[in-house]
Amino acid sequence: MDALGHSRSSSFNANHDQLTAVNALGTGTAASNTTTYVYDSSDNLTSAQLPTGATASTGVYTQHAGAYLPPSLKDPSGHQTNFTYDTAGNLTQSQDTSAGTGTTGAKLTYTYQGDSGVADCGGFPGQRCTSTDADNNTTHYAYDTAGNLITATPPAPLGATTYTYDSAGRQHTVTDGRGITTTYTYDNHDRTRQVTTSGGGAPALTVAYTYYGDGDLHTQSDASGTITYTYDALGREATRTLPGTIVFSSFYDPAGNLQTLTGPTGSTSYGYNAGNELTSLTDPSSGQTTFSYDNDGNRKTTTYPGGTSETATWDAADRPTGIKAVHGTTTLTDFTYSYAKAGADTGQIQTRTNGASGAVTTYTYDTQNRLNYAEEDSSTGTRSASWLYCHDAAGNLIATSTSASSCTASSGLTSYTYNAASELTATSGSTAGWSYDTDGNETAGNSATPRTAETYSALNQPTAQTTAGTTRTQTYAGTDSSDRLTQTGTSFTNGPEGLASVTNAGATTGLIRDPAGTLIGVTTGGATYYYLTDIQGSVLGLVNTAGTQTNSYAYDPAGNTRSGATATVTQPLGYTGAYLDPTGLYKLGARSYDPSLGRFTQPDPSGKETNPYLYAAGDPVNHTDPTGQFSIGDIGKDIAVIVGSGTAGAMLGSGIGCAVGFLVATLPGCAAGAAAGTALGGATGVLVGTGLVIAAG
Repeated sequence: MDALGHSRSSSFNANHDQLTAVNALGTGTAASNTTTYVYDSSDNLTSAQLPTGATASTGVYTQHAGAYLPPSLKDPSGHQTNFTYDTAGNLTQSQDTSAGTGTTGAKLTYTYQGDSGVADCGGFPGQRCTSTDADNNTTHYAYDTAGNLITATPPAPLGATTYTYDSAGRQHTVTDGRGITTTYTYDNHDRTRQVTTSGGGAPALTVAYTYYGDGDLHTQSDASGTITYTYDALGREATRTLPGTIVFSSFYDPAGNLQTLTGPTGSTSYGYNAGNELTSLTDPSSGQTTFSYDNDGNRKTTTYPGGTSETATWDAADRPTGIKAVHGTTTLTDFTYSYAKAGADTGQIQTRTNGASGAVTTYTYDTQNRLNYAEEDSSTGTRSASWLYCHDAAGNLIATSTSASSCTASSGLTSYTYNAASELTATSGSTAGWSYDTDGNETAGNSATPRTAETYSALNQPTAQTTAGTTRTQTYAGTDSSDRLTQTGTSFTNGPEGLASVTNAGATTGLIRDPAGTLIGVTTGGATYYYLTDIQGSVLGLVNTAGTQTNSYAYDPAGNTRSGATATVTQPLGYTGAYLDPTGLYKLGARSYDPSLGRFTQPDPSGKETNPYLYAAGDPVNHTDPTGQFSIGDIGKDIAVIVGSGTAGAMLGSGIGCAVGFLVATLPGCAAGAAAGTALGGATGVLVGTGLVIAAG
């Protein structure tokens, strides 16, 4: 029982396998709030059923090199993926065997050092030599005698990446496909002290770090200046001083919750209940926003100054089923969501209903759980809009349409062509306007807003691009693109909660967030406004302190702003709460996203996605990618129940890798993601402690 009197319980069998997990939404052990697990006689997890009825299962486990491994996984939609292994238990093939719309038969294959018929790639037996995607394009790996990866050679036209190591086995250099070498140096505690670049014709860069005696980061220095951190006696960040004497100061309550955050646009204070749930936020203009929660800790209501209230509803598995904003008797936004198809829970949103207009949007997915078709019907049942998305086996978007409903339609399709590296090279047969460097960065893109002269730093940070005859340059702090500082005419300030302010032509727009970074409001032109959002955090509107709605937005499934949007107040955020650049791209952490193409302009820097450019694992209805490094199911909160119960930890040790994703998160696409990762269990390792669903390993 928690400090608020809410109870959660679990049950176990004699072998300490968890059989049930009961959340705090119901009473007792009501079946409607119980997640159930089933095991075979060897204690292998064979099925999991969420409180809503969504069920995922495995085939009968077989033994490989002493480990029990599943031959197949079936998700709640009935899509099945089959696995094969070598004699050592390494995954050699992952194949979609589901019938239906999509790419049935698509498979990922792998070879390993020491297996029969596999060319020597160095290293030790069992190290991966090749990985081949579903379009039959192969990446080769080579290792030194210590088992360190020394070369990764992707499909052409990408260049190979090479690695060297110091005497302690730490990564010393990485030379990318452009011929640029990044060198890492360390202190005696294995902490990175300096990152430098050289070669490849790019200006050299240096990022240096210093640390306190206890290991906390003290400074980060680069060409933009120095960021300095201080900490309190308990090791919590106390101040963050940015170049130009911009300071963020943090203070905490006795329970360790952030109590006050002071930044360049003012101070925000936070209040909490006995369960450490945020109950109030007082913004820099002294407006107070209040919050309430259901028994399982899901945020239920957000009430803004002026009386506007946003209410979210949740199902028995802690998934959002609706969000509605009202001011008095006036409904501002109203959306409800259903996960059921033919009466069965599928684990993916099947319909969205607009309570204000009566319009219903229905979603269908392919056999790899990527969004295939969305149709919006008016309250009279007449189709008012539709969006078709057709993917190839490797996840490349090969056709779209706003008129056709089938990927085999004879007309109405816009087609896209890709090379072996999944680089988009032609639109409707025309290769004009498309180019990339040898590291996979787009250097020209002929999308809805054509881009030319795109350049990148030695650390793959976008430094310039031209759209509609205007060239914009960009600068960053650190070693990736997450902390952008400037874009011609605009400066950005990033703080502990994310993007804190944007300054353009001398005018500063401040963003108000809760301690988790969730958007609450915006200050601009001397006034404060508050955000209305959907369950993905997309901005649907703004209200002022009197409760009057000033802005209204709507998006298609991929994030393009639909016609009819109104904005009397200028503010910079849109789809999933991301910053919308003047180029038409959304800034999502380390990468930029083009909603007109459903893909990023650079390959995945983490190497965890099965397709290096595809946004949200091809399912933007159920997943987001705020960091630009991996897709998460923000709206699929059911994983938090399982992770908190300890079951995920038990399954992590079972060697089945992404089975965790299927069995407890009802996670579409996870098997393929895990298979493409560096290890079978790699994807699921990210899950523990995050409360988030990883969509691709």
